[in-house]
Amino acid sequence: MAKDWKFFLGEMKELREILDMYLELRMHFQELGFTEKELERPKKYTDKMMNLRINIAAANDALLKKVNNYGFDVDQKTYNDYILSFFQKINDLTPLKENGDNQGNDKWDEDY
Repeated sequence: MAKDWKFFLGEMKELREILDMYLELRMHFQELGFTEKELERPKKYTDKMMNLRINIAAANDALLKKVNNYGFDVDQKTYNDYILSFFQKINDLTPLKENGDNQGNDKWDEDY
């Protein structure tokens, strides 16, 4: 049954919207010159950064609720682990500044 909810989730436009918002957030981090380490304790927070984080969290909560309302029994941790796998793919495609380099990994031809 685990694959059923993942397939269902993959068909939801809301998932794509969440991933698009996360990609926008990562690109914003790139624009600001953040490193991965700096994300642990950012020195500055922009309105855009905060709005995207709030919107991603709210959309994630709503999507998990929707999945469960369709009869699936998915707990928060299982859902988060699955969503984080998508976020990690986006992170790989949008590397942050590290040692003065934020060049991509030549993976732009892959779907996230």
